[in-house]
Amino acid sequence: YKAVTKNILCDNQAGLITGKSSITVTSPEGRIKAQGFRLYNKGNNIDFTGKTDSTLKNKNETVRIESDNGLNIDQTKQTVTAFKNVRVTQTNQVISADKMTLYYLTKAQQSDSRIQKIEVNGHIVATSGIYKLTGNKGVYNPQTGAVVITENVVLYQGNSHISGEQATLNLKTGENTLVPHKGTAEKSGRVHGTLIPTELKGLKNETGKKHETSNK
Repeated sequence: YKAVTKNILCDNQAGLITGKSSITVTSPEGRIKAQGFRLYNKGNNIDFTGKTDSTLKNKNETVRIESDNGLNIDQTKQTVTAFKNVRVTQTNQVISADKMTLYYLTKAQQSDSRIQKIEVNGHIVATSGIYKLTGNKGVYNPQTGAVVITENVVLYQGNSHISGEQATLNLKTGENTLVPHKGTAEKSGRVHGTLIPTELKGLKNETGKKHETSNK
């Protein structure tokens, strides 16, 4: 590992190392750029402050994580958490959210992928070609390219959109499924939205049947 910054402050009594100048950390696994840092808990926790821009090598691809309000690495939990206006990019696959937590594997643990999963929360937007999926809570699998989103789910294709209980969008292939809103004892669940026939292509529910919609 190599870290480049202008100045640091060491507090041996508190076991704390801090820096308020911009910093760049490079390693064989990737790179992190930030506006400052805080190293504590015997080096197991690192807070990178301000705007951050980091890359992590994952198999033959690179995952880029950008955030406006810092990034935390917890080596005990094996997590990387980014805050505010977070944007995750892998090739041409893009997910943005308020908060993101990446779970990674150590070299001893990893098999095909260094990244186990990425949890995203708040104002999620995932895009793949003509498709866009939004919601408040989701999990992204970098190996398969699939993102599963729950809470306030809306799946878009151009100006057409449908909402449901849960949706899956594969950012690599564009394949998607939508689970209808929960029904009642008397009625089965439905999806709701606005559909423009000339734009419809590939939108389907989890059974592969046509959606029942409330057209606007």
